[in-house]
Amino acid sequence: MREVDAEQPGKGKSFILKNAWRACARLAESTVYKMLCSATKESGSHLSDLDGVAQFVEGGDIFDPRQPKEVIKVSSHRIGFGKPINKEDDPVLHRLVLASHGRKLYEFVTFSQLMRGAKKMNGGTGNTSVQCSFLTLYRSSGAS
Repeated sequence: MREVDAEQPGKGKSFILKNAWRACARLAESTVYKMLCSATKESGSHLSDLDGVAQFVEGGDIFDPRQPKEVIKVSSHRIGFGKPINKEDDPVLHRLVLASHGRKLYEFVTFSQLMRGAKKMNGGTGNTSVQCSFLTLYRSSGAS
């Protein structure tokens, strides 16, 4: 999605809009991003640079416009259809807006470029197999 700049049409920032269903017992992804952001700001934190991780802009669980105190869950879509959902594992609709950082996966032309990016993201330690998982997780939804 793209921010609209009235003074410079077509020059707004690009953002990633991520929609997902999360298990109700799990921590919301927006909460995880907020925890990461606050941890990097703490003095003495070893998480001083999160280059390569998408920047959290906004997000949270989505509330039902007809029932503003209730989040949207899978069970609300299945009323009268199929088997009932276990109330303890009823997925919740969650939405994030993320500002993209770094190159998107589809921008890498060669495998060598991808590996150099993974190595940089890993601080030069060379453990690229783990970092490829993170590249896939954080960058695959970055297509504009």
